[in-house]
Amino acid sequence: MSRFLLIPALAVASAAKAEVSYAYEIRPILSDKCFACHGPDGGKREADLRLDTAEGATASAIVPGDPGKSEAWQRILSQDPEELMPPPSSHLSLTNAEKALIKRWIEEGAKYQPHWSFQPLPESVAVPQPQDAAWGTQTLDRFVLARLEQEQLKPSPAADPLRWLRRASLDLTGLPPTTEEITNFQGAAATDFPAAKAAAVERLLASPRFGEHFAVPWLDAARYADSYGYQSDQLTAFWPWRDWVLRSLNENLPIDRFISWQVAGDLLPDATREQKLATTFNRLHRLTNEGGSVAQEFLVENMADRVHTFGSVFLALTMECTRCHDHKYDPIGMRDYYSLGAFFNSIPERGFYTSQGIQPSPGLLLPNAEQESAMAAAKERISAASAAVEARRAASDPELDAWLAGAPVAPLGVDLVSHQTFDDGVVKLDGDSGVPLPGVLAHDRCDPFSVDLVIRDTVANPEPVILLHRSFGTDVGYNGLELFLAGGRLEARVVRDWPGNALGVRSEPVVTKDQWVRITWTYDGSSNTNGIKLYVDGKPVPVEITADEIYKSIATPSHGDGTATIGQRFRDRGFAGGEVDEIRVFKRELGSLEVAALQDPAAWQAALADPVAHRAELREAWLRSSDTAFREALEKLRLERSALIAAEEKVFEIPVMKETPHPVPAHVLARGAYDAPRSKENEIGRDVFSQILIPFPEDAPRDRLGLAKWLVDPRHPLTSRVFVNRVWANFFGSGIVETTDNFGLQGSLPSHPELLDWLARDFISGGWDLKKLCRSIVLSSTYGQDSRMRSDLARRDPANRLLARATSRRLSSEQIRDLALASSDLLQQQDGGPPVSPYQPGGDLWRESNSMSPAYHQSKGADLYRRSLYSVWKRTAPLPNMLAFDSPTREVCTIRRPQTNTPLQALVLLNDEQFVEAARALAMKVSSLPPERRFAEAFIAATSRPPTDKEAALLDALHREQLELFKATPEEAKKILAIGEGPAPPDLDPVEAAALTVVCQAILNLDASVWSR
Repeated sequence: MSRFLLIPALAVASAAKAEVSYAYEIRPILSDKCFACHGPDGGKREADLRLDTAEGATASAIVPGDPGKSEAWQRILSQDPEELMPPPSSHLSLTNAEKALIKRWIEEGAKYQPHWSFQPLPESVAVPQPQDAAWGTQTLDRFVLARLEQEQLKPSPAADPLRWLRRASLDLTGLPPTTEEITNFQGAAATDFPAAKAAAVERLLASPRFGEHFAVPWLDAARYADSYGYQSDQLTAFWPWRDWVLRSLNENLPIDRFISWQVAGDLLPDATREQKLATTFNRLHRLTNEGGSVAQEFLVENMADRVHTFGSVFLALTMECTRCHDHKYDPIGMRDYYSLGAFFNSIPERGFYTSQGIQPSPGLLLPNAEQESAMAAAKERISAASAAVEARRAASDPELDAWLAGAPVAPLGVDLVSHQTFDDGVVKLDGDSGVPLPGVLAHDRCDPFSVDLVIRDTVANPEPVILLHRSFGTDVGYNGLELFLAGGRLEARVVRDWPGNALGVRSEPVVTKDQWVRITWTYDGSSNTNGIKLYVDGKPVPVEITADEIYKSIATPSHGDGTATIGQRFRDRGFAGGEVDEIRVFKRELGSLEVAALQDPAAWQAALADPVAHRAELREAWLRSSDTAFREALEKLRLERSALIAAEEKVFEIPVMKETPHPVPAHVLARGAYDAPRSKENEIGRDVFSQILIPFPEDAPRDRLGLAKWLVDPRHPLTSRVFVNRVWANFFGSGIVETTDNFGLQGSLPSHPELLDWLARDFISGGWDLKKLCRSIVLSSTYGQDSRMRSDLARRDPANRLLARATSRRLSSEQIRDLALASSDLLQQQDGGPPVSPYQPGGDLWRESNSMSPAYHQSKGADLYRRSLYSVWKRTAPLPNMLAFDSPTREVCTIRRPQTNTPLQALVLLNDEQFVEAARALAMKVSSLPPERRFAEAFIAATSRPPTDKEAALLDALHREQLELFKATPEEAKKILAIGEGPAPPDLDPVEAAALTVVCQAILNLDASVWSR
């Protein structure tokens, strides 16, 4: 049986032709009218009746083959409101046609089938052989024509060459053809139209503009923006990922790699910088830096956003509701949601961003060639300086022996920069006030230091309390040095952005409540956890590593003045109930013997008494405190490390994915709440859907790389179907499945199921080749039809689901602005780079809507006229002229943009500064032509065709009317010519120029300009 969506006008006739299909006819009815109460969601299921499975339905409600004995059918027919199904309280009802289908289905045996999109993708799809063998240039045309013949319809005639060229140019590059391209195509088409089309398609596919156009829906789906969103919505810089998308599309990176790299490029063997950069896809979600935010809440939110985006982008499944309960319509449970989320929760992230100056970790440095060379040179100099340090250590025996012969005292005064004792013996801390240490520890991660504290903890708080810090920031993130105490455990950190760009070590419980203890923290400036040591009462304590990668500076000013403080930090948990007796700070790393001597001076004398046994410790103390050559070598090493930090600071950084050493435990969270109880009982492992799709590959690792392999497995029912359906929608305005964002039970049925399957299988077999797919669509006879509405189709298929004609549709917001710039020759083509800030109406809308926002700074010069793809995208205040034409805010993943038609759109086209300036530039472009050619050339530039006689007459009348108006009000003419940054030529006749500008405004506002037909 042929599977297809029933067009309403044809439903009755078609339904009589074949056995009723559960997947295509019955399930949609049950999903709409029954599954909310009798579907997959066990938590909301009523009467213990499940109608979404054969087992559940036939247990009590349906007797296959016998409607009379089927309780469900009797309830459907009931006149008793207490018995009727659906119940009147649901405000749902079945039509007579739906009842007839259900009855026939029961009579035919009530056969259940899997949902169409969950069924395996066929290894091959039979290509139909329509009666009209002469029509069609591509294999896909046979599927379309066979369906039309089945419905006794004929395809539309081919579109004229210029209409096809404009359509193809807009659909492949987002830009209209230039006048030169139109002229050349007309000449070639007159000789050989098919060859001219083929040549045009190759030119368009090879253009860098192809990637720019196809990137836009991907950026919507990936929720790409240039700001973080939420409260202050500070700006960020994700644009290198956007440029990676452009490069990948233009280079025709196979889509299975395009997908896999974004999911798990960092986990590929010997992953390249490009593959790691691709994973920024998973980091484009909103982030907050609002004070008082709860880290655990936003870690859950980040995970949830990744799951929602993964489900929407790659699977076209609505995952959001399964965060709190089993899906009401699709066979997806809460456990599926959290097991999928377990793939995305194990990265070293904090959940917030700290400031504009520090990118959220984990991150990736993206140096240019010059910066790469500078960093490599700095690392070579560090290696040389390290070798010099070791060489001096190896050659130091004679001087060491001479020093030991002099019975030296412990060098505990060398490089001591602060030593505080207190008049009253101790300082008692309340957690809100600390002991400031001005002028000390103003260090970067290249600087060695030692801190020695004598403290008593009278509370033993199990939560981390700040013992010591020298840092900048707030509770959403600090950068600098910090020492914590939690439940007797010490944790020392060297931090730029915790935990993905930091060093950290943590001890076992070593601090006992109510006991005085000496804590010493030393650091050698190596940017390595091996260089961090903790001592208690003069003895080293074993530690575990909590963070082990750091780059760039840890002394980036943000909030606060960076004064080192004991026991308190802004918006942090202070050392309440703590007592401090003594503080020492050194500007060098102390050796283990020196630390022991701080606790017990006799340790030094004991070492001197047996210098052979303690030679290594004595050597380190002498080298670091007294040997000039060694200290000079250490200083040289410190300076070279500082130079590397300075080189890194110049390098662009972007957030990416990176796995933690061990998976973070994942749990099924009751009601989706971040603070829901977590235990072994609700802990869950990484897995894919338990009831649908294909199983997780047995030979794949249980991580995102394994998930990516599962996703692009050629057997996967959804990935290729979803992708080719969205590509199809780019060319026809609607997918074969109209709900491009939902292939679940509540989504639309495919209009041409076999065609979708053939396209998906051919796409996989052809190497996931996007340009090949685009080529086959654009060169097809289906795509090449005229778009005019026929009287027979207006009644039978007004939405063009049968594809008996091409589709007319309004251009996207980006295309409309870009068309105005391109047709007026204002468009400045520059590939990639940071976002630009075009005209914005009124004052500073960013600051007007949010006083915490940075100010809007309009670009100057050529940057005003870049493609809209490159315009700055602020989540809480997108550009108004983009919103007017239905652009999303990109706060969350968006697959389908709505298409509205409102008076506001005409207001934008006629009044927005960008469009007025474009109209003036278009007028200037044609003003040097003979008067009789000006309107026609302007019209062709915007619409890609000459005006009809009627259109030309209307434009001429408008021009004459405007001439008279501006002659009477010449000051108004000057005003319209002054709009925009680009200067008007000084030798213009302002009245003529203004009149011609208004004509061009009208042209740019026409449906012929802003629609593709």
